[in-house]
Amino acid sequence: MKYVPALVSTGCLFLVATLAVAQQYGSPPISSLRMSSLRMQSLPTAAEPQANSRLSYPPASQVPYPSTPQFAYPGMSRAAYPQPYYARGQFASLENNPAAAGSSYRGAANESLERYVDSVGPSGYTPGAPPSDPALPSPSAGPYNPWENDLTTAGSCDSCDSGCDSCGGCWYGSLAGMIMTRDRPDPVWLTYPGAAPTTSLMGSTDSSIDWTGGWQFVLGRRMSENHRLEFVYWGLDPVVYNDSARDAITNNLSTPLDFGTLMAGGGLLGDLFDTAREHRFRRENEIHNFELNVVHESLMSCCGFELEWIFGTRYFRFDENWDFSSVDAGFDFGDDPTREGHYNIDLANEMIGLQIGTMARWQWGGCWGFRAGQKVGIYANRIEHRSRGYRGDGASAFNIASNNNDVSFLAELDLGLDYAISSRWRAFATYRAVAVSNVALADDQVPQFISDTAGIADIDTNGHLILHGLLVGAEYNY
Repeated sequence: MKYVPALVSTGCLFLVATLAVAQQYGSPPISSLRMSSLRMQSLPTAAEPQANSRLSYPPASQVPYPSTPQFAYPGMSRAAYPQPYYARGQFASLENNPAAAGSSYRGAANESLERYVDSVGPSGYTPGAPPSDPALPSPSAGPYNPWENDLTTAGSCDSCDSGCDSCGGCWYGSLAGMIMTRDRPDPVWLTYPGAAPTTSLMGSTDSSIDWTGGWQFVLGRRMSENHRLEFVYWGLDPVVYNDSARDAITNNLSTPLDFGTLMAGGGLLGDLFDTAREHRFRRENEIHNFELNVVHESLMSCCGFELEWIFGTRYFRFDENWDFSSVDAGFDFGDDPTREGHYNIDLANEMIGLQIGTMARWQWGGCWGFRAGQKVGIYANRIEHRSRGYRGDGASAFNIASNNNDVSFLAELDLGLDYAISSRWRAFATYRAVAVSNVALADDQVPQFISDTAGIADIDTNGHLILHGLLVGAEYNY
């Protein structure tokens, strides 16, 4: 609003200067008097003919209807607001104007006006109806709403129609890089010094839970004015956590895990883990997520707020490989495979189910936007498990495979900022947190006695997984 007085003053000065030039040199054609910066159209007032006798007024029946709105602000498309039109009665005051009554057209200005009126053809207008222009909307289109733009439809702070053929198309896609980490699982005590059996040297969670990279891909299509179909994939690169404990002097590392009488290649597997030179621990995680959602835009307001409902299906996979290894006294890893022992757990949680969610968007400043979304769902979790104890040369002490079915719950929270770069490009940054319940974790599958093979086959699914991190990317509407 603070720029309105300046704009009005500039327009008045421009009009005065134009009239002064016209008085001295003759008027240019009326079409050249239109102000392109503000797209203004104005009619001379009743007082102007008294000051300039060279100007005269045509009858109201010959005054053409304006073909563009009186004001159009930069960035607005003309389809964003209705076409103004005037009935004949709105120009009746011109016919009663004393200065216009009985006047005749003279000079260059009069000839230009006559040619302009003839080219328009006043007989083509019907009193009280707008001119026929299929490129313009009907007067019932309503006032311009700068918040009608949907970033997923047009992707811009410029105003666009909601259809597929406006600033953007029916299709849109985005690509983002992401970095995430997981919560720390319940620890398993793995190593103690032989001389101090109550002292822990290494556990399954002593290694740092590092951040890992990944990426997200989204492909969507607008099916109607308020509905979109959207495919989402995101995944994390396999992340490996390593830890080790070494006693090269006394060769007296031991483990609290009880391997009992399990034999590998003619010897006790437990002998390779007690009185050892070095223990190593390795964990590897891998995550993949696929979604197919229907998005319904249910609420839009003049304050820039928009609410979307999300209905869809999700496939979520979490793989974990857990390995505890040992090398006998006097040897290093790689010297003699028969002197190495391994205890390995491999798990896969495959979840598929239905989800529901919402996404709230709030736009401000034309191009900036804030969004907050959440999804919750119930999933059938198919769990595949395998535990093995073996010597480095492949001699097996046990190899137990089992599976289980359970019900898991998954919730996802997104909080992000958007910036519309152009009518088709949008940049975004999002914080994401994902929580999954009833997950089989490798640490929970370690029994008190490793020789309890029945206990190993029984899968524990009461674990939970929490992921969180940041996504940064861009979206293109085409």
